[in-house]
Amino acid sequence: PPPVENMARAFFDYDQTALRSEAQSAIGTNVSMMGKHSDMKIEVQGHADDRGTTQYNMALGQRRANKVVRYMESNGISESRLRAVSYGEERPLSMGADESAWSQNRRAEFKITFGGTSYTKGTTD
Repeated sequence: PPPVENMARAFFDYDQTALRSEAQSAIGTNVSMMGKHSDMKIEVQGHADDRGTTQYNMALGQRRANKVVRYMESNGISESRLRAVSYGEERPLSMGADESAWSQNRRAEFKITFGGTSYTKGTTD
């Protein structure tokens, strides 16, 4: 069988939407995968750590997801293949109340909603 292709998470600094170089590299991996699988559609899920109000974190997660979608579009992925949603602080990757936990929760996840193959995996699979 072919090797499994995994999408990569993109992480953010505290209260930021700017894409660090590591995040750009991770998103680049996902853009490349989508380039090889022209039928693939994804949901970009924005997340925040649990500092700040629920409402603020939902908005921050949405801004992060939107930023990732715009970056993917600027790298050749059609808007029709991307959907941005926010989960705010509601789906933490790491439990805890310290920087090591918070830094894991400030992220964008990539869920394949259509296409790909059984060997392509989003970050939420």
